[in-house]
Amino acid sequence: MIESTGLWEHVYEVIEDVGYEVILAHPLKTRAIAEAKIKTDKVDSEILSHLLRADLIPRSYVPQRMFVNCGIWSGNGFI
Repeated sequence: MIESTGLWEHVYEVIEDVGYEVILAHPLKTRAIAEAKIKTDKVDSEILSHLLRADLIPRSYVPQRMFVNCGIWSGNGFI
């Protein structure tokens, strides 16, 4: 699982190409982390692992590679 940030596309493709299932978490909808009072990578990863086990990760849309590679998709949507 990775969070949808500025460079997610490349990381997503590399992990997927190796053969792993990748879940792209929607950062604004992952409320348990956004509202946490203590913000550290360790705390975030623990919360995300609990949400993942319970299948409660809000997912971001992942466009098909043909749209990304042909230039009609940007990180902000279709152009």
